[in-house]
Amino acid sequence: MFALFSYCFTIINASLKIMESDMTQGNPSVSAKITRITYFGEWAATLALLLMAVLLAYIFYHLATETFEITDEIRGAFDLGPEFNGFSKSQVGMILALQMTTLVLGLVMLLTIRRLFIGIRKIGVFVPETARRLRVIGWLIIAMVPVGILSEFGVYALVQMWANSNLAAMQLSFEDTDAYAIVIGLVLVVVSHIMLEAIRIYDENGAFV
Repeated sequence: MFALFSYCFTIINASLKIMESDMTQGNPSVSAKITRITYFGEWAATLALLLMAVLLAYIFYHLATETFEITDEIRGAFDLGPEFNGFSKSQVGMILALQMTTLVLGLVMLLTIRRLFIGIRKIGVFVPETARRLRVIGWLIIAMVPVGILSEFGVYALVQMWANSNLAAMQLSFEDTDAYAIVIGLVLVVVSHIMLEAIRIYDENGAFV
């Protein structure tokens, strides 16, 4: 989650700096700084995508080659008794599928972030494509909160149902980082709408010249 915040702050900082550079086009140092920021954002997103790919490969490798063992930590987290021996591979697959829903959203978000920085460098900030990508990133960040909460609920309920003879326990959790993510996502969505409105006004003014 902290990595998510750092990416969001990088996006907001880059957008503000690029807006400033549009208003100070005569200063070449500002443009060079924005270029460096976009390169940094692109490389950071690419690195995060590579790390995510390695993580997924590691998970699927162990799922295919090893037996999932119930550790004392897992028993304590899900209130499993000593009589529970373990999950089948299909059950482990269902648990991982639920847990990876947020990873899928994160993957889409990182791809969009990478395209955003590349687009800013190549076509600029005050274009509809940049604003739409920023809006998509904001909604993805917001969506990760309820999806993460529901996936954790689904995992806990399935584990309890399988371990305790169809007794499905309900557990929903909402942390302070979830609130921060929603606020950051809303900020990005609002900024994107402001950018689209600025583009519309600029185009209308240009039509009268």
